[in-house]
Amino acid sequence: MIEPMSKVHFLFLHRQQAACLADIGRTKLVHLDGGHPEHRDKLLRAEATLKTHCPEDFNPPSTYRTQEAAQGKGLFKSLEHKLAQVETLSLRLQRLHSELAENASLGQFDPQLLSKLSSVGLNPSFYKVRAKDLEGFGESDHWFPLFERNHKWVVVVFSAVENPFPKLVRLRQPRNPVGELRQMIADTERQIDQLQTEIQSLSTEPNLLFAYLASLKNQLQFSQATGLLCHLSDLCSLSGFAPTARLGELRDQAKTSGFVLLEEPTTPGEAPTLLKQNRFTKLFNPILRFVGVTPGTQEPDASGLFLVFFSVFFALLVGDAGYGGLMVLGTLVYRFALRPKNKQPWGLYLLLGTTTTLWGAMTGVWFGVPEAALPRYLTHLVVPMLNSWSDTSALVVIKLTFILGWVQLSLAHGWKILRADRWSVRFTEFGWLLFLGGLFDLASYFVLQEPLNPRALPVLGAALGLVILFGEQAPGLSWGRGVVQGVFNLPLNLLDGIGQFSDLVSYIRLFAVGLATKEMAVTFNQLAMDLGFGTFWTGAAAVGILLLGHWINLALVGIAVMVHGIRLNFLECAKHLGLEWTGRAYRPFEYNQTP
Repeated sequence: MIEPMSKVHFLFLHRQQAACLADIGRTKLVHLDGGHPEHRDKLLRAEATLKTHCPEDFNPPSTYRTQEAAQGKGLFKSLEHKLAQVETLSLRLQRLHSELAENASLGQFDPQLLSKLSSVGLNPSFYKVRAKDLEGFGESDHWFPLFERNHKWVVVVFSAVENPFPKLVRLRQPRNPVGELRQMIADTERQIDQLQTEIQSLSTEPNLLFAYLASLKNQLQFSQATGLLCHLSDLCSLSGFAPTARLGELRDQAKTSGFVLLEEPTTPGEAPTLLKQNRFTKLFNPILRFVGVTPGTQEPDASGLFLVFFSVFFALLVGDAGYGGLMVLGTLVYRFALRPKNKQPWGLYLLLGTTTTLWGAMTGVWFGVPEAALPRYLTHLVVPMLNSWSDTSALVVIKLTFILGWVQLSLAHGWKILRADRWSVRFTEFGWLLFLGGLFDLASYFVLQEPLNPRALPVLGAALGLVILFGEQAPGLSWGRGVVQGVFNLPLNLLDGIGQFSDLVSYIRLFAVGLATKEMAVTFNQLAMDLGFGTFWTGAAAVGILLLGHWINLALVGIAVMVHGIRLNFLECAKHLGLEWTGRAYRPFEYNQTP
């Protein structure tokens, strides 16, 4: 659910500004909108640098000591300076390599000789020309073909005029002898290696660097709060948002710190969104962060609903118990062997891997190995009507995807009925709920060639009748005018109905992608078996085909999950739920400095 928020205002004396802001920040309750772009850019640059050059498990603490932050600032400035030097030297090294590649064919000579020729009126110009263009040089020109490279000739022309052939491709004149270029490259590489060693030594004290990073976050928070202050003579005021349930903590802090606290309710859509989640619904947070959306304060929090269906969608899209087992095993090994500090994604990975393994076991798909080649204890887990190796299971799975779509979209409309504050809205949503039932029968008829349910058309008609009668009713509008308006809007509602049919049928993608995953695995297995394991080399090649093929299959499945699994929740279902993702995340102002 979404935590109710209140708007809060703080009043304090100008001379108490720093102390009051620190006290407000220590509560970690007040959300402030705005920020200082200079400090934000500095923070983002520091985070990007430390993520690259500090330990892999990047999880800096939120609190820091002033002395540690000062030492960390010196380390970071030195680190940043050395990184800039490495970047400059890398660009120089790239230019030197390019110049060496161009001049190596010229052999050992001193480019200073070219300068001496220029001083006596013979300006050298190097060109890259086709063989047939050599005829364009006149007999009076002092030109010499040097060598052929990539089917083109490199020619030097000595002329009193600089660049006598401007229409030809002119090459850069050599500036350094080839031997000196090689020495310069070696010196530059040595300097880069030395700087990399120094950078690595600086990164061995992450605590000081993380303290500096925390101080930057503090500066950002303070600049944000200071920029939002309103000054009235000797008074300062600050406004923000805080969870209604925790206003008592702010009142207690006001008594201690001496600032005045004022409270007022928020208007719809004004406050940030704070999700109140349990351990199960928190598993969906990595997906929300990946997509980058937040429900508005007036919208439903469907994290639990989406998590349940996303887990099922993931299982059907992957469809292979072997892949699911690998996911479970990899998650457990990484979680308990390496012990990462950020534990939240691993619960989601474990859930997704488990549901995939269960679905693959019920359909009899283990790395695309045919059912006849599976051990007996695995074939006992197969549900006959879902057996992926039978000819009849496809229609069953397609019907199952339609059932999943009908259930999820019906739950969305049922949720809207419970949240509605007017009976006309409830009857309208109930009409659309009935309409989905009729659409399910139509989908079964058109796609699966099943007999049309005799109740389908009456249900669709009754559903449209409810939408016509109640869909346009509004406060201040008479019943009759609402019905007339509903009749006029019938064509638009029919278009909405066609869209709902499209949404329902689109769940068939779960079957299609799962089938493609299985067939890809079967194909790579067959390629490996055709090659055989008769000799060491053919066996090694077959193993390579299996590893590469299944890795490609897993990569494609990952893309499919991102495209289809997320889309069905965040677009199709969210549309029926009335979820437009208009919110912004609740991020409280924090002050974490310690002496």
